Amino acid sequence: MAQNIDQTQQILFILVLLTFGLGGLIAAKIAFTLILIFAAFFVYLRSGKKSYWMVNCFLVSFVIFGAMATMANIQAALGLSFMSPLKIIFIFFGMVLVFVEAGDIIDNQMVQTQMKDP
Repeated sequence: MAQNIDQTQQILFILVLLTFGLGGLIAAKIAFTLILIFAAFFVYLRSGKKSYWMVNCFLVSFVIFGAMATMANIQAALGLSFMSPLKIIFIFFGMVLVFVEAGDIIDNQMVQTQMKDP
């Protein structure tokens, strides 16, 4: 376990793992995930429920990100070659930019359509 901790460079990860153990690390990851999901729904509610597609596109990119990270972890555990975490994070940010913008365009088109129709 100590060798694995020495190899990682994420200070927050090491701090949580050493302070709270593996259970605390899992709880922290779950809490962070829930915060991101609830933040998306908070944005939806604050927009007056007019950013439906934007929020859903963010959540879709979040699901794809989770699937990519899970596949990389499984491949690493099996000793297979896997995509680097940095590449996965950059792909996620790219997906967020593209998907959220596409969702915003759809939402704006829907608002314009609703304004034209009485």
